[in-house]
Amino acid sequence: SADFVSADWPGGMARNVAAVYGEDVVTVFLQGTAGDINHNPHEATALPTRGPEKAIQLGRALAGAAMLATERAEPLEDGVLEARVETLPIPYYTRDAALMAEVEELKKKEELTPFEQYTVRKGENWPYDGKIAAVPVQVMRIGDVGVVALPAEIFARIGLEIKQFSPAPFTLVVELANADVSIYVPTTDQAERGAYGARPILSRWLCSDAGRQLADAAQVMLWKLWE
Repeated sequence: SADFVSADWPGGMARNVAAVYGEDVVTVFLQGTAGDINHNPHEATALPTRGPEKAIQLGRALAGAAMLATERAEPLEDGVLEARVETLPIPYYTRDAALMAEVEELKKKEELTPFEQYTVRKGENWPYDGKIAAVPVQVMRIGDVGVVALPAEIFARIGLEIKQFSPAPFTLVVELANADVSIYVPTTDQAERGAYGARPILSRWLCSDAGRQLADAAQVMLWKLWE
């Protein structure tokens, strides 16, 4: 725990960029699809792994990467600005026999851990069986750049798939945008196999196929902007 307030590495990056380009330069951040990844190394390293030292290291490294990209960038020649928003009707997860059996088994225990208590409470009080979520998908075209905005924490593979099939020369896929429809959105395979962030109700609120539906819709919408 800390006894101070910190802007962490984004603050360090912004300060480093401003130190080169001037205090009036604003560093803009987009939250990429990172539902199942993080920057913390799990192998032995001499680099900082946490705390203020890690924030300083990331702030320097990412500022350097941003400045390298800026110094090599050409002005946009295509001034097209367009945007689309569509709302997808995606089913919520509906409790099945396996989940309810797990809840009943937990209730038989004399003492439950806080997490087990949370699991029982959420499992018994899930209000969305058989219901449909209104899930917004937003895309923008800024010249040669395509921007896709999706709600919830999206697994990285979904973002990479959207980029792979995008008609835009450069595509940015943003998560945690526009709505609160789930905690995580994994790929269909990861959802059905029970991967990290895929546990129904506790981690994901939507049906297992929600990620594919979001990716498909985003790709169709991008192609319409590039017709």
